[in-house]
Amino acid sequence: MRKKIMCSFYHASSTDALPQHHLCPPGPLYWCFYNRAIARDQLPPSHNGNSSCFLSPHVRKVYDRLSDDSLLQRCMRGMTQNANESYHVTIWQRCPKHIFVRANRIKIATALAVATFNKGSPALRELLSACGCSINEVMVGRAGNATQAESAGQRRSSWKK
Repeated sequence: MRKKIMCSFYHASSTDALPQHHLCPPGPLYWCFYNRAIARDQLPPSHNGNSSCFLSPHVRKVYDRLSDDSLLQRCMRGMTQNANESYHVTIWQRCPKHIFVRANRIKIATALAVATFNKGSPALRELLSACGCSINEVMVGRAGNATQAESAGQRRSSWKK
């Protein structure tokens, strides 16, 4: 993965004087125009318009941080780099962005997302129990299916009021 990340850096910072396509995939069918031309026994096109080479030392630091082994290890385990991103997903699962809803529903979705994000999926059961609602496994399954259907834009007619 580190090689692929650095490939984009070297490809973008290449110039005619210093082509840096050694990490780009070789062959006539890949995205790198330089290696594609070489594989076809053609003269590679010019790197004209590439003005990013003067930024390379500064951008390289960012690429080095992004390809750091500790960060890549977290990504390999499926952990998110941004906790807010995960939090927002829990909101949009309950209140999709592409469907207009009133402010109260957004507030409820946000409160449920906070509870779920902080305490996990049992938070919803605890909340409903505290409100005096009994919930069983069938209801939990239906709620999950309803959320998925709504997220896909397939609203059931019984929901429309």
